Amino acid sequence: MNQPRIRLAELTTDEAAERRGAVVVVPVGAVEQHGPHLPLGTDIRIATAVAEAAARRVEGTLLLDPLPVGCSEHHRSFPGTVSLRVRTFMDLVADVAGSLADDGFVPVFVNGHGGNRGPLNAALQELLERGVGPAWAITYFERIGDEARRAFPDDSMGHACALETSISLSLWPELVRGDLIPPRPRAPGYPDPSLYSAAGVVRHRRFEEFGGIVGDPRLADAAKGTGIFSAAVERVAQSLRHIVSIGVD
Repeated sequence: MNQPRIRLAELTTDEAAERRGAVVVVPVGAVEQHGPHLPLGTDIRIATAVAEAAARRVEGTLLLDPLPVGCSEHHRSFPGTVSLRVRTFMDLVADVAGSLADDGFVPVFVNGHGGNRGPLNAALQELLERGVGPAWAITYFERIGDEARRAFPDDSMGHACALETSISLSLWPELVRGDLIPPRPRAPGYPDPSLYSAAGVVRHRRFEEFGGIVGDPRLADAAKGTGIFSAAVERVAQSLRHIVSIGVD
């Protein structure tokens, strides 16, 4: 039995019209340095993998091609990093969401980059002020904090850390340069830029201050990465199911 296509870009315009009301999942991430051991596209690759796997589990969803480049100015001292200005990123998100909403779809951005969180939230607020919506954003690693801490209790996960390295090992082991993982990650200082910091204090700074890595990728484990990825897919799918049940109201 043929499964319905979920990739929006593979539909004709008439087929898209027939799917009005669907949730459209849009992966967003970054192309930026991830230490000497992970590829530049780590964030967008993980976000896309999570988004696609979750969308395939939830009836009533479509998948848009990813928006690969995000807000990565804090990594620009490292070659290969590509960044959008915050305003540009917000406009991109708002224009994509507005196009989808105007056609009767519900846009849901699945994010894989910490630097996108603030701009994504601001873009959603602007859409609300303009009367465009509903529009949603899910940052996958915020949905799995408990699983991540359980798997890596000794790591201050933040960037190119045990979490991202483990997921990459489980999905694309050929892209992980394990022999290049630094022997001693540099301490990031105060406030802790961990993904799961409880400091309640925010400071934006450049990543060359602590060598481009937050956390200890030496703790990475492919089997743990498989489990964490599965948890991320299921948690994001749970959110999508709830959003589908709400619809365009």
